[in-house]
Amino acid sequence: EPTPAPTDAAWSDSIHLSAALVFRYSAVTWNAHRIHYDADYARDEEGYPHTVQNGGLSMQLMLDAALKRAPGELTGFTARLVYSWRSQYFTQIGRLNPQDFTDQYKQLDLSASYEITKKIGISLSATNLLDQTYYQFSGNKDAPTGFYKNGRTIMLGMNFKL
Repeated sequence: EPTPAPTDAAWSDSIHLSAALVFRYSAVTWNAHRIHYDADYARDEEGYPHTVQNGGLSMQLMLDAALKRAPGELTGFTARLVYSWRSQYFTQIGRLNPQDFTDQYKQLDLSASYEITKKIGISLSATNLLDQTYYQFSGNKDAPTGFYKNGRTIMLGMNFKL
């Protein structure tokens, strides 16, 4: 059961995330995977309980809502959210002719920076936020021969201009 939104917020925006809106945003950002707009596909084919929210669209809507209420122009802020999907790929033909391959995998990365002054800035970079396990197979997808888990990396930095 989702947690209800607070009722005492200073302001709020309501936006209906229709399948058409999500599909169009996903297509424009080259991330038109059906898990974002087709609940039946997300449940039946990918095993998710419902559609998977497009993180880029969420960030865009939050920024739009905040900028509507900003006292002035927001400057010095940049952000980038990247979702990557790699299809299953062939790696080699092994002994006795088995076909070795790595299964599909997904990755989500985020980077953001803010220029505090003309000479000082901060940055945040996070890679592999989904922390998905990569599986390798030798001819039979039901019997993995190996797996690899890269882990997440989060970096916070400060920039100085001399």
